[in-house]
Amino acid sequence: MRIRTLVTTLGLGLVLAAGARPAQALSDETIRAHIPFAFHVYGTTLPAGDYVIKSADMLSPGILLVQKTDDSASAFFLTENATPKTSIGHSELVFDRYGKERFLHAIWVPGDQAGARLMPSSWELQTARAAALPSGKARPVAQSANQR
Repeated sequence: MRIRTLVTTLGLGLVLAAGARPAQALSDETIRAHIPFAFHVYGTTLPAGDYVIKSADMLSPGILLVQKTDDSASAFFLTENATPKTSIGHSELVFDRYGKERFLHAIWVPGDQAGARLMPSSWELQTARAAALPSGKARPVAQSANQR
């Protein structure tokens, strides 16, 4: 079963451009968030804590970095543009949850026409298949985390 988790973020960082290319981010913009649970970004497992998400490289603006504020853990990840299904009133990090495992799925910023979506890793796809309902379909459920 897939459960979608939203984490409201502090600050209005990451500005993303629209178009059929990787998500664009300004190098001096960041998103700050408290993530109250461990989560996965591609092959990296990150512990609960306070994080900063920012562009990792001006030459490849679709590559972002998520890093604990104490620099004890980090991961780079590639994003693509995505359009939120509803209007966003505050920055959000979206996680997919399969059983006890959570995977960073998307980043939404208020006022932007597009957000950043991560492509699922092979590990996430395998976890999703293992957690699928008997019908073979995952059931998305929204769960909000506390803002810090």
